[in-house]
Amino acid sequence: MAEIVSVKKLLSRKSLTIPSYQRPYKWTAQNVDDLLCDIQNAIKESKSYSDYKYRVGTVILNDNAIVDGQQRIITLSLISLYLDENFSNSIIEMDFRDKSSMTNIHTNYQFIKEWFVGKNDEEKSDFRRSLDEVLEVVVIEVKNISDAFQVFDSQNYRGKTLDPHDLLKAYHLREMKRSLEKKLKSIEEMKPVVTKWESYSPKDIRFLFNRVLFPIQNWSRMKKTVNFTSKEIGSFKGVSEDAPYLYAKYVRAAMPNFQLTEPFVAGQRFFEMVDYYTDLLKNVKQQVNNYEKFELIAKWLDPDKEIENIDKKSSGYKYACNLFYCALLCYYDKFGDLQERIVRKIFSWAFMLRANMEHLGYDTVNKYAIGGEDNDRYTNHVALFSEINNASQDRDIAKIKIEINETDSNRLCSSWSKLYNDINILNDSLR
Repeated sequence: MAEIVSVKKLLSRKSLTIPSYQRPYKWTAQNVDDLLCDIQNAIKESKSYSDYKYRVGTVILNDNAIVDGQQRIITLSLISLYLDENFSNSIIEMDFRDKSSMTNIHTNYQFIKEWFVGKNDEEKSDFRRSLDEVLEVVVIEVKNISDAFQVFDSQNYRGKTLDPHDLLKAYHLREMKRSLEKKLKSIEEMKPVVTKWESYSPKDIRFLFNRVLFPIQNWSRMKKTVNFTSKEIGSFKGVSEDAPYLYAKYVRAAMPNFQLTEPFVAGQRFFEMVDYYTDLLKNVKQQVNNYEKFELIAKWLDPDKEIENIDKKSSGYKYACNLFYCALLCYYDKFGDLQERIVRKIFSWAFMLRANMEHLGYDTVNKYAIGGEDNDRYTNHVALFSEINNASQDRDIAKIKIEINETDSNRLCSSWSKLYNDINILNDSLR
Protein backbone atom coordinates (compact mmCIF):
# COMPACT_ATOMS: atom_id res chain seq x y z
CA MET A 1 0.00 0.00 0.00
CA ALA A 2 1.30 3.46 -0.88
CA GLU A 3 0.12 6.86 0.27
CA ILE A 4 1.37 10.43 0.12
CA VAL A 5 1.61 12.15 3.50
CA SER A 6 3.14 15.32 4.88
CA VAL A 7 6.60 15.10 6.43
CA LYS A 8 5.11 16.19 9.75
CA LYS A 9 2.59 13.34 9.68
CA LEU A 10 5.29 10.79 8.84
CA LEU A 11 7.61 11.97 11.62
CA SER A 12 4.79 11.93 14.16
CA ARG A 13 4.04 8.24 13.57
CA LYS A 14 4.42 6.19 16.71
CA SER A 15 7.07 3.51 17.00
CA LEU A 16 9.09 4.24 13.86
CA THR A 17 12.21 2.11 14.20
CA ILE A 18 15.49 1.56 12.41
CA PRO A 19 16.27 -2.20 12.19
CA SER A 20 19.70 -3.41 13.27
CA TYR A 21 20.50 -4.60 9.73
CA GLN A 22 20.35 -1.01 8.41
CA ARG A 23 23.60 0.72 7.58
CA PRO A 24 24.81 3.55 9.85
CA TYR A 25 23.65 7.14 9.44
CA LYS A 26 26.11 8.46 6.85
CA TRP A 27 24.74 11.78 5.67
CA THR A 28 27.30 14.59 5.60
CA ALA A 29 26.87 18.33 6.12
CA GLN A 30 26.74 18.67 2.32
CA ASN A 31 23.74 16.32 2.16
CA VAL A 32 22.01 18.30 4.89
CA ASP A 33 22.78 21.59 3.16
CA ASP A 34 21.30 20.27 -0.11
CA LEU A 35 18.11 19.24 1.68
CA LEU A 36 17.77 22.58 3.51
CA CYS A 37 18.32 24.51 0.27
CA ASP A 38 15.70 22.35 -1.50
CA ILE A 39 13.23 23.10 1.31
CA GLN A 40 14.05 26.80 1.09
CA ASN A 41 13.34 26.79 -2.65
CA ALA A 42 10.12 24.85 -2.07
CA ILE A 43 8.97 27.49 0.42
CA LYS A 44 9.58 30.20 -2.21
CA GLU A 45 7.51 28.25 -4.73
CA SER A 46 4.70 27.69 -2.23
CA LYS A 47 4.31 31.44 -1.80
CA SER A 48 3.69 31.79 -5.52
CA TYR A 49 1.38 28.77 -5.87
CA SER A 50 -1.08 28.05 -3.10
CA ASP A 51 -1.34 24.34 -3.94
CA TYR A 52 2.40 23.77 -4.39
CA LYS A 53 3.87 20.60 -2.85
CA TYR A 54 7.45 19.37 -2.79
CA ARG A 55 8.10 15.64 -2.59
CA VAL A 56 11.23 14.86 -0.61
CA GLY A 57 11.38 11.16 -1.46
CA THR A 58 10.00 7.69 -0.80
CA VAL A 59 10.01 5.73 2.45
CA ILE A 60 9.46 1.97 2.66
CA LEU A 61 8.09 0.60 5.92
CA ASN A 62 7.52 -2.88 7.24
CA ASP A 63 5.41 -2.65 10.38
CA ASN A 64 6.95 0.77 11.21
CA ALA A 65 10.48 -0.55 10.59
CA ILE A 66 12.27 1.69 8.09
CA VAL A 67 13.55 -0.44 5.22
CA ASP A 68 14.46 2.52 3.00
CA GLY A 69 14.64 6.25 3.75
CA GLN A 70 16.30 6.27 7.16
CA GLN A 71 18.98 8.85 6.18
CA ARG A 72 16.35 11.37 5.16
CA ILE A 73 14.03 10.59 8.10
CA ILE A 74 16.80 11.08 10.66
CA THR A 75 17.81 14.37 9.04
CA LEU A 76 14.24 15.67 8.87
CA SER A 77 13.83 14.70 12.52
CA LEU A 78 16.94 16.73 13.41
CA ILE A 79 15.60 19.74 11.47
CA SER A 80 12.25 19.40 13.28
CA LEU A 81 14.02 19.21 16.63
CA TYR A 82 15.92 22.43 15.94
CA LEU A 83 12.75 24.25 14.82
CA ASP A 84 10.77 23.03 17.84
CA GLU A 85 12.67 22.18 21.01
CA ASN A 86 9.62 20.26 22.22
CA PHE A 87 9.62 18.02 19.15
CA SER A 88 10.11 14.36 19.84
CA ASN A 89 9.56 11.10 18.04
CA SER A 90 10.78 7.53 18.32
CA ILE A 91 13.76 8.25 16.02
CA ILE A 92 15.05 11.12 18.18
CA GLU A 93 14.65 8.97 21.27
CA MET A 94 16.55 6.01 19.80
CA ASP A 95 19.80 4.86 21.37
CA PHE A 96 22.22 4.80 18.45
CA ARG A 97 25.01 2.41 19.36
CA ASP A 98 27.04 2.82 16.19
CA LYS A 99 29.74 5.44 16.84
CA SER A 100 29.75 6.81 13.30
CA SER A 101 25.97 7.32 13.43
CA MET A 102 26.27 9.16 16.74
CA THR A 103 29.09 11.35 15.41
CA ASN A 104 27.23 12.23 12.20
CA ILE A 105 23.99 12.99 14.07
CA HIS A 106 25.83 15.35 16.42
CA THR A 107 27.80 17.00 13.57
CA ASN A 108 24.74 17.47 11.37
CA TYR A 109 22.63 18.90 14.19
CA GLN A 110 25.36 21.48 14.84
CA PHE A 111 25.41 22.25 11.12
CA ILE A 112 21.62 22.75 11.12
CA LYS A 113 21.93 25.21 14.02
CA GLU A 114 24.65 27.13 12.16
CA TRP A 115 22.65 27.06 8.92
CA PHE A 116 19.77 28.91 10.57
CA VAL A 117 22.01 31.58 12.09
CA GLY A 118 20.85 34.88 10.61
CA LYS A 119 17.41 33.51 9.70
CA ASN A 120 14.66 35.60 11.30
CA ASP A 121 11.60 34.30 13.14
CA GLU A 122 9.42 34.54 10.03
CA GLU A 123 11.82 32.43 8.00
CA LYS A 124 12.00 29.80 10.73
CA SER A 125 8.21 29.82 10.93
CA ASP A 126 8.08 29.19 7.17
CA PHE A 127 10.26 26.10 7.66
CA ARG A 128 8.01 24.80 10.45
CA ARG A 129 4.93 25.40 8.29
CA SER A 130 6.52 23.67 5.29
CA LEU A 131 6.87 20.39 7.21
CA ASP A 132 3.10 20.18 7.40
CA GLU A 133 1.84 22.12 4.40
CA VAL A 134 4.49 21.91 1.65
CA LEU A 135 6.78 18.91 2.09
CA GLU A 136 5.39 15.48 1.43
CA VAL A 137 6.70 11.94 1.16
CA VAL A 138 5.53 8.74 -0.49
CA VAL A 139 5.11 6.04 2.14
CA ILE A 140 5.05 2.45 0.91
CA GLU A 141 3.95 -0.09 3.52
CA VAL A 142 4.50 -3.79 2.97
CA LYS A 143 3.30 -6.73 5.04
CA ASN A 144 6.44 -8.82 5.25
CA ILE A 145 10.16 -8.21 5.09
CA SER A 146 10.72 -10.12 1.84
CA ASP A 147 8.23 -7.82 0.09
CA ALA A 148 10.00 -4.84 1.61
CA PHE A 149 13.37 -5.86 0.19
CA GLN A 150 11.81 -6.56 -3.20
CA VAL A 151 10.37 -3.04 -3.32
CA PHE A 152 13.67 -1.61 -2.07
CA ASP A 153 15.53 -3.43 -4.83
CA SER A 154 13.21 -2.10 -7.53
CA GLN A 155 13.42 1.42 -6.12
CA ASN A 156 17.20 1.55 -5.95
CA TYR A 157 18.52 -0.68 -8.69
CA ARG A 158 15.99 -1.31 -11.43
CA GLY A 159 14.68 2.19 -11.96
CA LYS A 160 16.43 4.59 -14.30
CA THR A 161 17.83 7.54 -12.38
CA LEU A 162 17.95 10.96 -13.96
CA ASP A 163 21.27 12.15 -15.35
CA PRO A 164 22.73 15.15 -13.51
CA HIS A 165 22.22 17.38 -16.56
CA ASP A 166 18.51 16.42 -16.56
CA LEU A 167 18.29 17.51 -12.92
CA LEU A 168 19.97 20.79 -13.85
CA LYS A 169 17.55 21.27 -16.72
CA ALA A 170 14.57 20.86 -14.37
CA TYR A 171 16.10 23.16 -11.76
CA HIS A 172 16.84 25.99 -14.19
CA LEU A 173 13.51 25.70 -15.98
CA ARG A 174 11.87 26.17 -12.60
CA GLU A 175 14.07 29.21 -11.92
CA MET A 176 13.30 30.59 -15.38
CA LYS A 177 9.56 30.09 -14.90
CA ARG A 178 9.67 31.90 -11.57
CA SER A 179 11.62 34.80 -13.12
CA LEU A 180 9.21 35.16 -16.04
CA GLU A 181 6.18 35.19 -13.76
CA LYS A 182 7.74 37.87 -11.56
CA LYS A 183 8.27 40.00 -14.67
CA LEU A 184 4.71 39.24 -15.82
CA LYS A 185 6.02 37.59 -18.95
CA SER A 186 4.56 34.57 -20.73
CA ILE A 187 6.06 31.16 -20.00
CA GLU A 188 5.79 30.59 -23.76
CA GLU A 189 9.24 32.21 -23.86
CA MET A 190 10.59 28.99 -22.39
CA LYS A 191 9.78 26.96 -25.50
CA PRO A 192 12.79 28.05 -27.64
CA VAL A 193 15.10 27.32 -24.71
CA VAL A 194 13.73 23.81 -24.28
CA THR A 195 13.76 23.18 -28.04
CA LYS A 196 17.43 24.20 -28.29
CA TRP A 197 18.36 22.03 -25.30
CA GLU A 198 16.56 19.03 -26.77
CA SER A 199 18.49 19.47 -30.02
CA TYR A 200 21.66 18.36 -28.23
CA SER A 201 22.22 14.66 -27.82
CA PRO A 202 22.35 13.43 -24.18
CA LYS A 203 25.79 11.99 -24.97
CA ASP A 204 27.15 15.41 -26.01
CA ILE A 205 25.66 17.18 -22.97
CA ARG A 206 27.05 14.47 -20.68
CA PHE A 207 30.52 14.87 -22.25
CA LEU A 208 30.40 18.67 -21.99
CA PHE A 209 29.81 18.57 -18.24
CA ASN A 210 31.76 15.44 -17.29
CA ARG A 211 34.87 15.94 -19.43
CA VAL A 212 35.02 19.70 -20.04
CA LEU A 213 33.14 22.15 -17.79
CA PHE A 214 33.35 20.30 -14.46
CA PRO A 215 37.02 19.26 -14.78
CA ILE A 216 38.05 22.81 -15.78
CA GLN A 217 36.26 24.20 -12.73
CA ASN A 218 38.11 21.78 -10.45
CA TRP A 219 41.53 21.87 -12.10
CA SER A 220 41.53 25.68 -12.15
CA ARG A 221 41.24 25.53 -8.36
CA MET A 222 43.93 22.83 -8.15
CA LYS A 223 41.37 20.23 -7.11
CA LYS A 224 41.17 16.72 -8.52
CA THR A 225 37.98 16.20 -10.46
CA VAL A 226 35.49 13.35 -10.11
CA ASN A 227 32.71 11.98 -12.28
CA PHE A 228 29.96 14.55 -12.62
CA THR A 229 26.98 13.03 -10.80
CA SER A 230 23.83 14.35 -9.14
CA LYS A 231 25.90 15.04 -6.01
CA GLU A 232 27.90 17.68 -7.89
CA ILE A 233 25.11 19.62 -9.62
CA GLY A 234 25.48 22.42 -7.08
CA SER A 235 28.49 23.56 -9.13
CA PHE A 236 26.11 24.56 -11.92
CA LYS A 237 23.05 25.82 -10.07
CA GLY A 238 24.28 29.38 -10.48
CA VAL A 239 23.16 32.39 -8.46
CA SER A 240 19.48 33.07 -7.93
CA GLU A 241 18.28 36.20 -9.73
CA ASP A 242 17.14 37.70 -6.43
CA ALA A 243 20.02 36.48 -4.24
CA PRO A 244 20.82 39.21 -1.67
CA TYR A 245 24.57 38.54 -1.48
CA LEU A 246 27.04 41.23 -2.49
CA TYR A 247 28.91 38.94 -4.92
CA ALA A 248 25.59 38.19 -6.63
CA LYS A 249 25.39 41.85 -7.72
CA TYR A 250 28.66 41.42 -9.61
CA VAL A 251 27.39 38.20 -11.20
CA ARG A 252 24.23 39.93 -12.38
CA ALA A 253 26.26 42.91 -13.63
CA ALA A 254 28.38 40.56 -15.77
CA MET A 255 25.37 39.36 -17.78
CA PRO A 256 25.25 38.27 -20.54
CA ASN A 257 28.95 37.34 -20.38
CA PHE A 258 30.33 34.05 -19.04
CA GLN A 259 33.60 32.81 -17.55
CA LEU A 260 34.31 29.13 -17.01
CA THR A 261 35.42 29.56 -13.41
CA GLU A 262 32.83 32.17 -12.39
CA PRO A 263 29.15 31.76 -11.38
CA PHE A 264 26.22 32.77 -13.58
CA VAL A 265 22.62 33.79 -12.97
CA ALA A 266 20.31 30.79 -12.57
CA GLY A 267 17.49 30.13 -15.02
CA GLN A 268 17.73 31.13 -18.66
CA ARG A 269 21.44 31.97 -18.35
CA PHE A 270 22.22 28.31 -17.65
CA PHE A 271 20.88 27.27 -21.04
CA GLU A 272 22.68 30.19 -22.70
CA MET A 273 25.87 29.09 -20.94
CA VAL A 274 25.54 25.56 -22.35
CA ASP A 275 24.99 26.99 -25.85
CA TYR A 276 27.92 29.36 -25.45
CA TYR A 277 30.48 26.76 -24.40
CA THR A 278 29.22 24.17 -26.87
CA ASP A 279 29.82 26.69 -29.67
CA LEU A 280 33.08 27.99 -28.18
CA LEU A 281 34.58 24.51 -27.91
CA LYS A 282 33.57 23.76 -31.48
CA ASN A 283 35.08 27.06 -32.64
CA VAL A 284 38.38 26.41 -30.84
CA LYS A 285 38.65 22.93 -32.36
CA GLN A 286 37.93 24.27 -35.86
CA GLN A 287 40.56 27.01 -35.56
CA VAL A 288 43.27 24.61 -34.42
CA ASN A 289 42.44 21.99 -37.02
CA ASN A 290 41.95 24.32 -40.00
CA TYR A 291 44.70 26.94 -39.70
CA GLU A 292 47.86 26.19 -41.63
CA LYS A 293 50.10 27.45 -38.83
CA PHE A 294 48.74 24.65 -36.60
CA GLU A 295 49.18 21.91 -39.22
CA LEU A 296 51.66 19.86 -37.18
CA ILE A 297 49.43 20.03 -34.10
CA ALA A 298 46.31 19.16 -36.10
CA LYS A 299 48.02 16.01 -37.36
CA TRP A 300 48.10 14.68 -33.81
CA LEU A 301 44.62 15.88 -32.89
CA ASP A 302 42.81 14.30 -35.84
CA PRO A 303 41.85 10.74 -34.79
CA ASP A 304 41.27 9.77 -38.42
CA LYS A 305 44.71 10.87 -39.63
CA GLU A 306 46.93 7.82 -39.40
CA ILE A 307 50.46 8.03 -38.08
CA GLU A 308 52.54 4.90 -38.48
CA ASN A 309 52.78 2.80 -35.29
CA ILE A 310 50.60 5.27 -33.34
CA ASP A 311 47.41 3.98 -31.72
CA LYS A 312 44.89 6.82 -31.86
CA LYS A 313 42.12 4.56 -30.63
CA SER A 314 43.70 4.19 -27.20
CA SER A 315 42.07 5.86 -24.21
CA GLY A 316 45.40 7.48 -23.31
CA TYR A 317 45.50 9.30 -26.65
CA LYS A 318 41.91 10.50 -26.17
CA TYR A 319 42.73 11.71 -22.66
CA ALA A 320 45.68 13.74 -23.97
CA CYS A 321 43.51 15.31 -26.70
CA ASN A 322 40.82 16.24 -24.20
CA LEU A 323 43.40 17.65 -21.77
CA PHE A 324 44.72 19.88 -24.54
CA TYR A 325 41.29 21.12 -25.61
CA CYS A 326 40.25 21.80 -22.00
CA ALA A 327 43.39 23.86 -21.35
CA LEU A 328 43.03 25.69 -24.65
CA LEU A 329 39.35 26.44 -24.00
CA CYS A 330 40.24 27.69 -20.53
CA TYR A 331 42.84 30.05 -22.04
CA TYR A 332 40.65 31.20 -24.96
CA ASP A 333 37.69 31.78 -22.63
CA LYS A 334 39.80 34.23 -20.63
CA PHE A 335 41.90 35.99 -23.25
CA GLY A 336 39.94 35.52 -26.48
CA ASP A 337 42.74 34.68 -28.89
CA LEU A 338 44.77 31.73 -30.14
CA GLN A 339 48.32 33.04 -30.34
CA GLU A 340 50.52 30.50 -32.10
CA ARG A 341 53.09 30.63 -29.30
CA ILE A 342 50.45 29.89 -26.65
CA VAL A 343 48.79 27.08 -28.61
CA ARG A 344 52.16 25.38 -29.12
CA LYS A 345 52.94 25.72 -25.41
CA ILE A 346 49.60 24.24 -24.33
CA PHE A 347 49.90 21.38 -26.83
CA SER A 348 53.43 20.62 -25.64
CA TRP A 349 52.31 20.60 -22.01
CA ALA A 350 49.34 18.29 -22.67
CA PHE A 351 51.06 15.87 -25.04
CA MET A 352 54.35 15.61 -23.18
CA LEU A 353 52.30 13.60 -20.69
CA ARG A 354 51.33 11.21 -23.49
CA ALA A 355 54.99 11.00 -24.60
CA ASN A 356 56.09 10.27 -21.02
CA MET A 357 53.67 7.49 -20.16
CA GLU A 358 53.60 3.91 -21.43
CA HIS A 359 50.02 3.62 -20.14
CA LEU A 360 48.02 6.79 -19.56
CA GLY A 361 44.90 6.60 -17.38
CA TYR A 362 42.51 9.33 -16.28
CA ASP A 363 43.80 9.27 -12.71
CA THR A 364 47.23 10.31 -13.99
CA VAL A 365 45.67 13.05 -16.14
CA ASN A 366 43.79 14.26 -13.05
CA LYS A 367 46.99 14.54 -11.00
CA TYR A 368 48.94 16.10 -13.88
CA ALA A 369 46.29 18.80 -14.45
CA ILE A 370 46.70 20.17 -10.91
CA GLY A 371 50.47 20.17 -10.92
CA GLY A 372 51.73 16.62 -11.22
CA GLU A 373 52.18 16.03 -7.48
CA ASP A 374 55.97 15.80 -7.97
CA ASN A 375 55.57 12.53 -9.84
CA ASP A 376 58.93 11.67 -11.39
CA ARG A 377 57.28 9.67 -14.18
CA TYR A 378 56.52 12.80 -16.21
CA THR A 379 58.60 15.77 -17.25
CA ASN A 380 56.31 18.70 -16.39
CA HIS A 381 54.74 19.67 -13.08
CA VAL A 382 53.07 22.92 -14.13
CA ALA A 383 49.55 23.49 -12.77
CA LEU A 384 48.54 25.03 -16.10
CA PHE A 385 44.83 25.46 -15.37
CA SER A 386 45.59 27.29 -12.13
CA GLU A 387 48.19 29.42 -13.92
CA ILE A 388 45.62 30.44 -16.54
CA ASN A 389 42.99 31.11 -13.89
CA ASN A 390 45.34 33.37 -11.95
CA ALA A 391 46.94 35.11 -14.94
CA SER A 392 46.07 38.77 -15.50
CA GLN A 393 47.65 39.02 -18.97
CA ASP A 394 48.21 36.55 -21.81
CA ARG A 395 51.95 37.08 -21.57
CA ASP A 396 51.84 35.51 -18.10
CA ILE A 397 51.09 32.22 -19.86
CA ALA A 398 53.66 32.85 -22.59
CA LYS A 399 56.33 33.09 -19.87
CA ILE A 400 55.56 29.66 -18.39
CA LYS A 401 58.38 27.21 -19.00
CA ILE A 402 57.36 23.86 -20.44
CA GLU A 403 60.10 21.24 -20.20
CA ILE A 404 60.73 19.63 -23.58
CA ASN A 405 64.36 18.47 -23.71
CA GLU A 406 64.30 15.13 -21.95
CA THR A 407 67.61 13.86 -20.60
CA ASP A 408 66.17 10.94 -18.66
CA SER A 409 65.23 8.31 -21.24
CA ASN A 410 63.25 6.42 -18.58
CA ARG A 411 60.60 9.12 -18.83
CA LEU A 412 60.09 8.75 -22.57
CA CYS A 413 57.79 6.11 -23.95
CA SER A 414 59.45 4.63 -27.04
CA SER A 415 56.14 3.99 -28.82
CA TRP A 416 55.44 7.74 -28.76
CA SER A 417 58.91 8.90 -29.86
CA LYS A 418 57.43 10.45 -33.04
CA LEU A 419 55.21 12.62 -30.86
CA TYR A 420 58.19 13.71 -28.77
CA ASN A 421 60.14 14.61 -31.92
CA ASP A 422 57.25 16.73 -33.24
CA ILE A 423 56.92 18.50 -29.88
CA ASN A 424 60.60 19.39 -30.19
CA ILE A 425 60.03 20.73 -33.72
CA LEU A 426 57.10 22.83 -32.51
CA ASN A 427 59.17 24.34 -29.76
CA ASP A 428 62.37 25.08 -31.65
CA SER A 429 61.10 28.61 -32.23
CA LEU A 430 60.19 29.03 -28.55
CA ARG A 431 63.66 28.39 -27.19
